[in-house]
Parts: sequence; C-alpha cells; structure tokens
Amino acid sequence: MPARSGDFVLIPQPHVLLAPDDDHASTHGTPYEYDTHVPLVLFGQGVPAVRQGRAVTPLDLAPTLATWLGVTMPDATGSVLCEALPPGRKRPASCAESSAAVR
Repeated sequence: MPARSGDFVLIPQPHVLLAPDDDHASTHGTPYEYDTHVPLVLFGQGVPAVRQGRAVTPLDLAPTLATWLGVTMPDATGSVLCEALPPGRKRPASCAESSAAVR
C-alpha cells in the first residue's frame, strides 16, 4: 500500500468562491515583494504611451476603464489612472487634482 501524503483538497462547486472570512474575496497573495508588486499594463488603440513610476493598484483598473467607457462608478475603491486616458476624453475632477500634485 503506498504511503499517504496527508494532503486535503477541497473542490468547490462551479462559481463558488471560498474566502477565509467575510472581509476577503480571495485567498491568493503573499506578503513577499514578488507577489505584492506587479505591473499593471494597459495597451491598445488610443491608450497613450506612458510609463508611470508611481504606485498604482489593480483596484485602479475598474474606475479607469469605466471612465474610458463613460460609465460612472460612485463607489469605486480605486482611482482613475488619468495618464492612461486618451487626449480629449472627459476627465473626472480627480484628474485635475492629481496632475497638479505631480507638477
């Protein structure tokens, strides 16, 4: 008889998210630099060629794409990445504040 590994694997039903508690929506990620510092890349027609050195988060993606599409997200957690908006696109007031802070 082969030795047993002691591993336990739980396979949830499709579309079921197993969260450690009510405050977390996922269980991936570690406190190590390789897992907490990841690139966020936007590319495509109309996306300005900009390399930004400031800290951004994946939470900034939804409000940025919503602004691209002209959709309002009043309860968004992230911030609009103003530098990723094409010229002539209507910008939220927060873009004027962030561009003034960069100067």
